[in-house]
Amino acid sequence: MKRVLVRVISTILMASLMLSISSCSKPPISKTVRTISEDTPWYNSSVINVESGADPDKSIEYAYQELSGADDNYFVIRTYGRYMEPPEDEIDWDTFDYNSYNFSVIAVIDRSEKIVVNTIDLNDGLDTGLTTYEHVSSAIYSDGKITVKTNSNERDYDPLTGTLLDTRPSSSNSIGAFSRYYKVGEYIVDAEMSWDDNSRGSCILRIKAPDGNSSSVELKEIDTDINVSAVLALSDTAAVIPATTNKGYRFYELDLTTNKLTTGKEKDYDWLDLDKLGLAIVGSDGLVYCRTDSGISKINAQTKSIEEVFNYSWCGINRGIISGFDFDLVECSEESMLFIGQVEPVSMYESTPSDFQIVELTKADKNPHAGKTILELYAYGLDENIGAAIATFNDTNKKYFIEVSDRYNRSDYIDDFIDIQSMSDDEYTVYNLNVATKMSNALAMDIMNGEGPDILINTCKYGQLNNSSYLTDLTPYVKQLDSDAYFTNIIEGSKIDGTLYQLPISFAIYGIYTDAQEAGSSGVGFTLDEYQSYVNNALNGTDIILDGQAVYFSKLFSSMSDKFIVDGKADFSGPEFAELAEYVKDNVPEECRSWNVLTDKIYNYADYGRCYGIGGFYHRRTGMIKNPTILGIPSIDGRGPMFTSQCSVAISAQAVNVDACGEFVKILLSDDIQSYIAMNDNFVLNRNAFRNAGEAANNYYNNGGRKCSNGSGVHLPNGKKFSEQNINEVEKVVLSCSKMSYEDSAISIILIEEMPAYFLGQKKLDAVIKIAQNRAQKVLDERG
Repeated sequence: MKRVLVRVISTILMASLMLSISSCSKPPISKTVRTISEDTPWYNSSVINVESGADPDKSIEYAYQELSGADDNYFVIRTYGRYMEPPEDEIDWDTFDYNSYNFSVIAVIDRSEKIVVNTIDLNDGLDTGLTTYEHVSSAIYSDGKITVKTNSNERDYDPLTGTLLDTRPSSSNSIGAFSRYYKVGEYIVDAEMSWDDNSRGSCILRIKAPDGNSSSVELKEIDTDINVSAVLALSDTAAVIPATTNKGYRFYELDLTTNKLTTGKEKDYDWLDLDKLGLAIVGSDGLVYCRTDSGISKINAQTKSIEEVFNYSWCGINRGIISGFDFDLVECSEESMLFIGQVEPVSMYESTPSDFQIVELTKADKNPHAGKTILELYAYGLDENIGAAIATFNDTNKKYFIEVSDRYNRSDYIDDFIDIQSMSDDEYTVYNLNVATKMSNALAMDIMNGEGPDILINTCKYGQLNNSSYLTDLTPYVKQLDSDAYFTNIIEGSKIDGTLYQLPISFAIYGIYTDAQEAGSSGVGFTLDEYQSYVNNALNGTDIILDGQAVYFSKLFSSMSDKFIVDGKADFSGPEFAELAEYVKDNVPEECRSWNVLTDKIYNYADYGRCYGIGGFYHRRTGMIKNPTILGIPSIDGRGPMFTSQCSVAISAQAVNVDACGEFVKILLSDDIQSYIAMNDNFVLNRNAFRNAGEAANNYYNNGGRKCSNGSGVHLPNGKKFSEQNINEVEKVVLSCSKMSYEDSAISIILIEEMPAYFLGQKKLDAVIKIAQNRAQKVLDERG
């Protein structure tokens, strides 16, 4: 592990040093103002909500939807999932049929009328024997019929009548399959992807020549998972098939006149960044289009060019929905696009299926936002909540328009030569610190140069940005919020030296889930001695914080960083730093440990990590915990649990207009946005939204609901129903939260590099402190 840590640390500190030197050499540069030009494209939108075909009289525990196929006349959509079971105390387990609650249905939609014209129950007629039980694995609509594959058979259906046309044994052991058609000169190439029982992908290219003859070529390598992105024309008779595999990128070159397949040189295709390109389709105009992080691009292999033809900022649809994995691009040209996908219910606490939507975008004659000043927004992860807020801002603000930046892609800051899969947890922690440092360096440099984004979303992990040189104090936009209506302790706990650089819109609670009777003298956490006593007695000597010494120490330091770094001054010379160091040296193993060291008894009584919402809190309840709570990790003063941002907002110190950005902050704090986030099992600042979500959650779980932000599996506590008392328990935990879990990656890296010399007995603590403090102070000074 040490070789990996040293290599990563060196990369980080060099990058931080270069940034610091650059940032100190000149004052911030004023940001260039951009406006939306008259010729900026705009696309009008229409949305069709599609019925799922599931039984409307039954509550649904979960459901998924997918496009099975489409032609000029119909869309065919499959919905599959599980109906809600009765409450556990109402089930007769002797006669209970688990499989009867599964469903899989087809909805056939007339494209011109935009209505469902037929539904087909795919479970009807399947074998339900104990040893021969059939389940549907896929459904494909092609050539005017629906082919349904189960684990043992294939069945063909008429889409308009539902009549079973044919039944036969499954033709292969592949799991699912889908195909896309591409045109190369006068050749038609059908790229058919399938997966074997080990989930390894392969692709068959079915080729139809101009003379009508057909042939096929298989892309398959031993122990290789192949995922084809597209078939791109190199000439009228040759194509390249780019693919991602578990062994790297592949660029298969195919001579269509001979079917000769060769592997091209990767350097010849360095213009084609597969990390940023999604699945490609042939548009209605015969050109190849591909989804990207920012929108849709047109690919031309002959000219080695990728041209953006659509940006998600060029329409009024919620970007957080349409740009996600749940939406597919099914038709495209430069004049119009068609997306189909699944939209989650408004509330996780409702037993309703997701909506399936068809979104059509058509190029408008002019841009209705022309002349508005652009506010650039960077988001590390942009969900439907942020997307909704952006759409609201752009629709209602007369002078400003938020445009989402695509300039900072995580893949650009990842070291490809490091094998993530073989990393220990400690190594992976350092790896993420490296990525965070590189991304925060890029943002900080651009802000100082007047080229950075105006609004920053989800950058709480970039602790170095918490500086007046980079970010604006958000206190003026929250000062009117009172503690009766909002969790103002969360707002106060987010401040650094009295300044609110980053505001959590929603948050998770970070600490130790256990019984409240285990709390130390503070009632909300543990001192170091109290925590060691808890480990020795309640947990039989097994610490549930599994990090090795260096990472463990950095986390304890970060949780108490307000004691060691104040107003830009680092001071590690006090007794608190020494106490943390001695505790870790005496009680924590050098290397991180596996989760396997936690026995069922320990796991059922304690957990360490993040709790994302009320359902997440209920999820961890067990019979061994009578009075559940979340306590702070060990600290000098026994402080309460920390909180981490699920969604946060910050405003650049160099923003075009800080107050205009502040209007966006107010939208994120609006009742509508806060309620929507809370109803999807997240903690929010608005206390009324929190309690309303709690009541909805209780009703949902008391009537058999299972889903939560941590996954699924919420069960009633010892057979008793949840009540207002349980909401009060969770609210008490929220009110006990001490501070935001900010981590300054550059400081953490310094500690991870220097502290092992003390832990391993190579240096005295005073010597280590002197070096670590000097290095930390140098980083802080160079930031300004």
